[in-house]
Amino acid sequence: LLAELRSSDERRAGLAAELLCEGSQVPDDEVLSVALKSPSPLVRAAALRAIARHRRARFADAVAKALDDDEDASCRAEAARVIVQIGVAPEEARASLARLEAKGDAHERAAATVALRVLAGETDSAQLLAGVADDAAVIVLDLCVDAAPPSPDDPSAALRREALERQLRRILRRGTDAARLAAVSAAARLRAAELLPDVVALLEDRLGPEVATRIVDWGEDALAYVNERVDSASAESVRHVASALSGAAAGPILNRLLAHGDAEVRDRAVRSLSYAVARGTLARPPDAEIAPLLSRELASAYKMYAILAGLAKDDGIPDWKIDAPYDGLGVEIENEIGAARERVLHLLALTGKHRLASAVQAGLRRRSAEVD
Repeated sequence: LLAELRSSDERRAGLAAELLCEGSQVPDDEVLSVALKSPSPLVRAAALRAIARHRRARFADAVAKALDDDEDASCRAEAARVIVQIGVAPEEARASLARLEAKGDAHERAAATVALRVLAGETDSAQLLAGVADDAAVIVLDLCVDAAPPSPDDPSAALRREALERQLRRILRRGTDAARLAAVSAAARLRAAELLPDVVALLEDRLGPEVATRIVDWGEDALAYVNERVDSASAESVRHVASALSGAAAGPILNRLLAHGDAEVRDRAVRSLSYAVARGTLARPPDAEIAPLLSRELASAYKMYAILAGLAKDDGIPDWKIDAPYDGLGVEIENEIGAARERVLHLLALTGKHRLASAVQAGLRRRSAEVD
């Protein structure tokens, strides 16, 4: 996977970053160092999110460097968000954040604003929310409001909780759409029952479906409140979401999408199903259902290889070299074959043949006509 992280193929590097950086396991230093130097902004952003999520403060210098040196605006914004999360940065980062706050795009400005306030010593979520605009409030709500129980030895904890709930209520009633959704998520993490009336009021808003999903994540208390206090149509929308998010409904949907005519849909479906099976939230499909899907992907790949063979220069050397004007077409076909490889690997894993999938994956690191 480290070799894939270094790949010039953004799709392959992005998949490796998803596996190495986006999971629950803490990535080791080598993974993060390689990912931060990737030519792909998707990979660099994944590394920065991992540093923030796992609070890897030892990468503070690399994060501060990204504020100035990274050419991608989304990565610069992610770097500022890392500083919000870990709460530390070298002194020179303040000047870089001030430049982003003054001249960056909307995401950079919002993240830099919050980062500067955190570095100045403001750590109370309610105070941060009271002093920033809604775009910056989204960052505070996402990164600074957690469900950690207050310390019993802290007499001011209840007052801070009340102040935070006042700010959340203000945003739920008058905030932008993004800020209101972030406030609903924060209220769900806090299990703030006092905010349920303001949250369920949004079910009749255009944000209703998104809010319903967050109420389901909230848990049994919120669902009971909806059933008792909310009109039947809104309550039914929440029950529908709860049913759709259960494994019983998700499994058959994903199984059908594995055979979808659109390759991109099949990509997403097989990755989602593999992830759900690995986590134990869905049962592994029977081999009899996977076998025809494998055959379809293999047949499609062989057809594309037949096209490549027809385009390749026949000089007696099996190097699959394709000359102009068909070289661009050859690249596109190779990309499609690469996507089919990945789907085959996921399908093999779904059959339980993990050793076989691992062996094939190891072989794919040596890209050549002979290996193929």
